[in-house]
Amino acid sequence: MYFFRLSLIPSLTDSLLYRGEVDGTHEVYVVLNEEARTVLPCDAHGRPVGPYPGFPTLSAHLLGQRKREGRPPLVITRYFA
Repeated sequence: MYFFRLSLIPSLTDSLLYRGEVDGTHEVYVVLNEEARTVLPCDAHGRPVGPYPGFPTLSAHLLGQRKREGRPPLVITRYFA
């Protein structure tokens, strides 16, 4: 993984669904559970799926940014060399 971008998808539910772009070629989705402070891999509709390559990195950065900002981040972009 060289870069990723997570963007919060506006929703009418309490779920915080993020769309992720990985290396400009892969689209992934994750749900941030505010109460449990966990991130779960999911599909575009928020249904759980199995983990995928790079998921631990995405979830760690999302949880870290949430902790630093004190609220769910709107967008996270990270580049790796």
